[in-house]
Amino acid sequence: MKRLALDILPLSSLSMRPLPPVSVGIDVSKDTLAIAIRFSDREEHLTVPNTLNGITALRRKLRECSCPLIMESTGRYHLLSAFLLNEAGYDVRVINPLQAKRYVSASIRKVKSDRTDASALAQMGVTDTDLPERFILGKREIQIRQKVGLLAGLERQLQSITHTLKCYAECHEELGLELGKAELAMITLTGEMRREKERLAREIVRLIGEDIESKPLRELACSVPGISELTGSLLVHFLSLHCESPKQWIAFVGFDVSVRESGTWKGRGKLSKRGFPYLRKRLFSAGWGAAMNHPSFRAYYDRLKGEGSSHREAIVIIARKLLRILFAVLKSGHPFSLDQCRFS
Repeated sequence: MKRLALDILPLSSLSMRPLPPVSVGIDVSKDTLAIAIRFSDREEHLTVPNTLNGITALRRKLRECSCPLIMESTGRYHLLSAFLLNEAGYDVRVINPLQAKRYVSASIRKVKSDRTDASALAQMGVTDTDLPERFILGKREIQIRQKVGLLAGLERQLQSITHTLKCYAECHEELGLELGKAELAMITLTGEMRREKERLAREIVRLIGEDIESKPLRELACSVPGISELTGSLLVHFLSLHCESPKQWIAFVGFDVSVRESGTWKGRGKLSKRGFPYLRKRLFSAGWGAAMNHPSFRAYYDRLKGEGSSHREAIVIIARKLLRILFAVLKSGHPFSLDQCRFS
């Protein structure tokens, strides 16, 4: 019997499809994206511009990748890449920088670079089982967030410039001097900026108001003392009614108190300030407005002051109470009623 001759081909000559990546980490900066592509047996790195062309090149590199793409929330700089990659069908996860910090700091070697940060983010995609929900923001939502960020920055700048000009004017008055053309022009300019700030706030309210279904919720929010139309619109837009407790809202805006304990020692807790900073500012202003203009909240403020709380502590306590009241109002669907409010 004749033996059949079998041709044994070398492995390199076989047409094998490369293994897909298991995770991708993207370190975002203003100008560039540092990418770490994690495979089961290796890791590849590349850097592309944080522009439409750079992100298009990244999409060609990743092709039909189905693994999570992890990037940090970096203000407005991550929005373009997150939006375009999500629109192309990629599984984009935007995380809080505090989550990524523990992966970066876990390294024995103290190396801090865009490359190592991208690798840490890729590692999160492999090992972290508690990743945030997929990034699905559309253009309208991004526009609202951009405008809110611009409004927050504008308010900070206006506050600083107004304080500086006030100090200059007081000094000139005490010395019997007149303000020059430059100072007067800056005072006029700040007035114009303040008017544009109000216009920007109205645009934000209008954009949020395009969601017809949220209109009853916004009206309910504005029934709570101290909460303006802008603050009510922002709170309804950014706070989820799927939360089971107002404590989740309090943590989201950064009004929760951090715990400092070790053994029998207990330190004084401070606000975590890890949430949404502009919402925290708006709520502080709402607490101040309620304390100054509503008799029951004013009495509560005076009582807190009499018990030893500082002005700021008392306002924060009232702001947290407003958030709890808002949670109850929106969940029940009934406007604010003083009879249902306990000041204890």
